[in-house]
Amino acid sequence: MGAFDDVLGMVSCPACGSRYDRCGFQTKLFEPNDHERPGGTFEIGGAPIRVHLSVEHFEERAGREGWDDDWIALAPWQRGTPLVIIAEDQAFYCSCAAFVVPELRFDLGAEGDHTNVRLIGIEAELLSREDTLAGVHFSELIPPGLVPIAERSQWAKTLKDGTPEERRRILAAKYREHAILPLVSAPRTPSAGGSDFLSAPMRCRACGDRRTRFCHTSLFQDPEAPSYAEWVAGEVIPVPIPTGSTRLYHAKRPVLLGERFGVLEASCHRFCACGAGPVVPLLWFAAGPESVTLIEMEALDHVDDETLWRVSFVHVEHLSSPRRSSP
Repeated sequence: MGAFDDVLGMVSCPACGSRYDRCGFQTKLFEPNDHERPGGTFEIGGAPIRVHLSVEHFEERAGREGWDDDWIALAPWQRGTPLVIIAEDQAFYCSCAAFVVPELRFDLGAEGDHTNVRLIGIEAELLSREDTLAGVHFSELIPPGLVPIAERSQWAKTLKDGTPEERRRILAAKYREHAILPLVSAPRTPSAGGSDFLSAPMRCRACGDRRTRFCHTSLFQDPEAPSYAEWVAGEVIPVPIPTGSTRLYHAKRPVLLGERFGVLEASCHRFCACGAGPVVPLLWFAAGPESVTLIEMEALDHVDDETLWRVSFVHVEHLSSPRRSSP
């Protein structure tokens, strides 16, 4: 199947400025047919990676057809200019609910059939306009998060058969559908292995910025009957409150009826626009009889012993990852 290259870097949400450490990109754009070369690691300022790639062949493919059924050409690429690609399979929703897609820029230096490739930039786009895609040379052929499996074959064929302009129009229409994640509540419905989707004002403890954000929690999931809910601050949600530690959460102190309790959630490598981070979501709930009400959320730039003493539950999978500091 050939080698995969890793891409390391950080992207900022164009809508709110929050920054994300998106380690773990992978791409086969430069090695579609090489079964021997091990994967390399791209990072800005890092050493170039030498790949077996005919630039002449690359120029011929750019702008006209997909590559190895993994990528689709959206605009012609010219030698001596940065190569711009969209890593659609690394797209994600920011905590402000904007749909963010990483845009990677590479520099290709040709030496016969070998090319030195350097990563020179990582940006992020809200790809909901065709003109935003005009300067992009390649995109994922089949966006897995946007196109249902049953529709992918026909959708991919339509992209392949279209002109670059038609491809940009089709992609932009799909991105528009997903541009913003609606922060609304919905009835609790079964979903195996699901987690609860929470929307509430979140305050950054470092800078004081307060705006509506979303987060997830699995604290109220019953392993025997997993369920899923979307809910916002102020709603009373009938859920069982764990009485002790669970598979994912460690109980720090008991939950008292009528009082508020804190849940320290897993960090998703999110950084506040002020530069604080990686921030850790702290969720505050009011405890009712067999129900909870989401009050507010905080973004912590560090976790101290006092915070750990105050909260009732800590996500044990990430207990060691937040930066600890003592008061």
